[in-house]
Amino acid sequence: MRVTETLRFDLVSRRLSDLRSKYQDTALQATTGQRVNAPSDDPVATAEASRVRSSLAKAQGNERTITLVKGDVEMAEASLAQAGDVLQRAREIAMAGANGANGADQREALAIEAEQLVSQFIEISNAKGSQGYLFAGTQWDQAAFDANGNFQGNDQQHLVDTGAGEPIAVNVSGAQAFTAAGGREIVQDLRALVDGLKNNSTDAVRNTLDGLQLSHDQVARERSHAGLVLNRLELSQSILSQTDLDLSRRETDVVSADPTATFSRLSQLEGAINNSVTVGRRLLDIGNIQRF
Repeated sequence: MRVTETLRFDLVSRRLSDLRSKYQDTALQATTGQRVNAPSDDPVATAEASRVRSSLAKAQGNERTITLVKGDVEMAEASLAQAGDVLQRAREIAMAGANGANGADQREALAIEAEQLVSQFIEISNAKGSQGYLFAGTQWDQAAFDANGNFQGNDQQHLVDTGAGEPIAVNVSGAQAFTAAGGREIVQDLRALVDGLKNNSTDAVRNTLDGLQLSHDQVARERSHAGLVLNRLELSQSILSQTDLDLSRRETDVVSADPTATFSRLSQLEGAINNSVTVGRRLLDIGNIQRF
């Protein structure tokens, strides 16, 4: 083989090697569906994809946080509904106890039920969620009320950064719902009813009616507040869900390969490789002939 033919053959060999390398890269893209499989494939796209993935991970973390705290707010709202039912029943008992047609025996029976309502109310106010006691403020590790019905939590807000606006106070205030911070000491109102019934005093029982109504309204207000918190969390969740979708699309745009274009290029490279192999064989055959 003469020098010029040798150079041509080397050129064809290098081209064939280059085509095979490109073919392998394109085949990898076709297999993985990714245009960028290593940082060297596209450093700029790699950096952008890394930034997008970091933002996506943060958004997904915020979504998980919202799901967690939203469950607690839903539990708190349901507990307040139960507390409202207890107070509604307490008013019904108070009206029956204030009725002069009822006697001491009937008030004694009503007193027993009213005492049960006190215990039930304290149990409801000590409901627990995923992080601890729902109505103890930020003191999640201890019950909101002790066994005697004394409030031992606080009224501090638990702020959560949802990543979709200003931080949200996600705890429902037990102080506002159940204590004088909201207007009434509800346990005291319930116990005043028990005492009036036990003492067989229609006047004392009648005097509890307004307080029990105010207590009921107080719980209802905090329940409405819980509903507003849920609405804000759901809105934040919706925003983050759309953010997830947008970021996922952006990541796809940055690193993903177009299937049609990839397979078309794969076919073109395959043809180019076959052509280079053919040319190489011809050059090799020419060289062998000239050698003789």
